[in-house]
Amino acid sequence: DNNRGQRTAFGQGTLYFRHGAKSEHGTSDDLRSFFQQRLREIQEMLLGNIKHVIEAPRGSTLQVLNPGMALPVANGPIAVRVTNDPDAHPISTVDKGKLCPHRQKDVLRILKERMHNEPPLTSHDLVSINAAHNIQPREEFCWVPDFSAKQYSDAYIDWIVDRIAKEPEFLLNARRFRYAATYGR
Repeated sequence: DNNRGQRTAFGQGTLYFRHGAKSEHGTSDDLRSFFQQRLREIQEMLLGNIKHVIEAPRGSTLQVLNPGMALPVANGPIAVRVTNDPDAHPISTVDKGKLCPHRQKDVLRILKERMHNEPPLTSHDLVSINAAHNIQPREEFCWVPDFSAKQYSDAYIDWIVDRIAKEPEFLLNARRFRYAATYGR
């Protein structure tokens, strides 16, 4: 009937809970169970966060930030760069794919552009550099995804450019190391 008017399905101030396939008026047991479950969730979250504080290295500073915020400093957000400097403040990276976005062929292309192909570098040179300087475990330089080849960071590219500029024998020494490691000479 259109003459019956508006009807309210859920009364104001009434709580409903799922009981099987139906929503029914809440009982005191439903409320108790709801609050106990929510309390357990909050306790687990708090204990997890306390664990982070307890496991932090001695001398660490605790800052509370909203997700996605940069570290606050006097003049605004601070930029960070991954480094192997033992005196640098530790920062953990979240997305290694963003930290190390370059495949080997990308690294070679970027090095060719930045160094104007002097000296010309090959994939063999990168393998030699990696072996001679134990690059793979260095998280600031290299990441090995589960289902694809190694990826490299901008810091790795900068490091190679710097080493070649400062050490004329850098590539030759890396090649010699790789040759000796491969052929035992």
